Amino acid sequence: LTATQPNPPPTAAVTEISRPTDVATPLATAERVTPTVTAVPPTATAAAETGDSDPDWERYINTAYGFSFRYPALWSVVEEDNLLILSHEALRMGIAFRSEGQVVDPPWTGMPAGELTDDDGLPFLEGTIRKQVLIYKGKVKAVFYGPAEGDVIFEMRVDDGTADYEQIDIAPHFQDTVDEMISSFAALDPAHASDDARPNDETGAVGVGRLPQRCANESLGDSLFVNPVDGYCLRYPANFEPGDIYPPGIANLYGRPYDCSPEPVRAAVTLRVVEMVGEQSLDEAAAQFLARQGSAALGPGSVSEVDGHKGLIIEVQGEFLQSIYFFAQNEGKLFAFSFYPRDEAFSQVWPDLDVLWRTIMNSFAFLPPETAAALLESGAYAPEATPTPRPYTRTTPGIPLPSFEFETYRDEEAGFEFDYPAAWTVSNELHAEPHLRLRHMVAPAPDPSTMNVAVTLWQPEDLDGYVALREQEWQESGMKIQSRQDWRLGPDRRMRAYCYLLEAETSRTMYLYLIAENGERYIVLSGTGDLDLMIEMAWGMRPVGLE
Repeated sequence: LTATQPNPPPTAAVTEISRPTDVATPLATAERVTPTVTAVPPTATAAAETGDSDPDWERYINTAYGFSFRYPALWSVVEEDNLLILSHEALRMGIAFRSEGQVVDPPWTGMPAGELTDDDGLPFLEGTIRKQVLIYKGKVKAVFYGPAEGDVIFEMRVDDGTADYEQIDIAPHFQDTVDEMISSFAALDPAHASDDARPNDETGAVGVGRLPQRCANESLGDSLFVNPVDGYCLRYPANFEPGDIYPPGIANLYGRPYDCSPEPVRAAVTLRVVEMVGEQSLDEAAAQFLARQGSAALGPGSVSEVDGHKGLIIEVQGEFLQSIYFFAQNEGKLFAFSFYPRDEAFSQVWPDLDVLWRTIMNSFAFLPPETAAALLESGAYAPEATPTPRPYTRTTPGIPLPSFEFETYRDEEAGFEFDYPAAWTVSNELHAEPHLRLRHMVAPAPDPSTMNVAVTLWQPEDLDGYVALREQEWQESGMKIQSRQDWRLGPDRRMRAYCYLLEAETSRTMYLYLIAENGERYIVLSGTGDLDLMIEMAWGMRPVGLE
C-alpha cells in the first residue's frame, strides 16, 4: 500500500468481428462491464408481469430515459451512449434508444445476407413491437425488433458473433429468451425518471440517472457498493465481505482472516461520511475529524485526486492500529476512508490491503444528486447503504481465484466444496461408513503440510454441542486451544463454522481445525504445516446442492 495518487482506470476495448463481405457490420463487442445504471434482483411483482419467476434474472433500470427490463443474470451488459449490448456465449442483442427528436449515430448499418420474414408481434410497453426474422439457407441469422415509437424510440437487433456466417443458426430457445426480455419492458413511474434525457447536449451523453462509469466498470472490481444516501459508489474485490459494525450504518469491508482468533488479522476499510461544519477547507476538516477520533497524523500527508475532486492521503496512528486515511469533500460532506492495518506486525495482510486500496481508489465516484435521488426513489439500493457482493461461484466470471494454483474438492452428498493446491495429492476414501467419510490431502515433499477432510453424522444435533465434545476431547488428550473463532461461510455467510488453532503440548506442533455444519452433516478439516494456506482453504469453503 502506498500513499500515492491511484493509477487511472483502464478503458474497455471495443473490437469489431469480421464477417463475409456480403454481410453488414455486426454489433460491436466489448469487454464485459456492469450496466452503468443499476441491476437489481427482480421482485415477485416484476416476475409475475413477465410470466417468469426465475430468480436468476435481474432488472436493468434507466432513469434517464424512463424504462426498465429484465434479463438473465448470466448475460453480460455493455452500455454506450443510446445503446446497450447484451451478450451470452456468441449471441448478442443490441438495444438502441433515443428520445423523440434526438439525433444520434445509427447503432448498426446494412443488412446481412438473407430474407426477412415477419413474425408475430410482441407486447411492448403499452403496445406491440414488430418482429422480423432474417433467414439464409434455412437458418436464422438475425432477428430485428421495431422501431417502436413514442416518447422514447427503440430499435433492437439480435445476431451471432460466430465468425463463420454459414454456421450461424439462432436457436429457438435463445429467441424465446430475447422475446421474454422484450416483453418485460416497462415504463418507470414519473417520480423515478429523469427529465434530463435531452438530445445533443454538449457531451453527447446523458449521464443523469446512471451510475458514473468509474464505479460501473466491472473490470475495476468484482463487487459494487452504492450509497445513495451519502452520494457515492465504488467497487471492491469479491474476496472481501461487507460488514456493518458501528451504528448508525457505518460500512466496513473485510478481507479474508489470517488466523482463527476472535478478532482475526485481516485487511479492511471503514467508510465514513460526516457533515462538514461551516466553510472548512479539506485540510481543516480532516484535522478536526482525526482529533475527534483521538488519532494522530504520522506526517503532513499528500494531495491526491479522485473523480475530479481534491483528495488528501494521511498515515495515521490510531489507539490500537496504524492506518492510511483518504479524505475528500463533496456537497458539504467529508468522506473519510480508513484502510488498515498498516503496522509492521501485520505485514502479512498488506498484499490484500494494496489490492483493496487500488480497487476503491480507481473506482470511487460521487453520484450526481439527481442520480442519488432517483436510486432512492426506485428502491434499487436501500438507504442503509448496503453493499451488494457478488455470489461466490466458479460459474460467475470475474470471481477472484485463490492465491495458489488450485483444484476444487467437492462432496455432492454432503453438499460442500473448497479449493486446495493443485499439487496436493488427495487419497481415496479411508473410511466410507454411514457415520463417517474421510479423505487425506498431502502436499508434495518437502512441504510437510497435510489435511484431513472428514464428514460425520449430525450427532449431537447442534454445532455448539458438537464442538463442546471436541473441546473436551482435546483437553483430555493434552491439546491446548490457542484461538477459536465463530465463522460464517459461503456466499450468503449462512454456513456456520468454528475455526480453531490448537497446540500439542508434547510436540509443540500447531494444528488447524475447522468444524462446519451443513444439512445433517458436520464437516471437519484438520491439518498441520502451512497454517496460513490452510486458513485460506478453509475460509473458501461453500455449500453446494443443498436447499
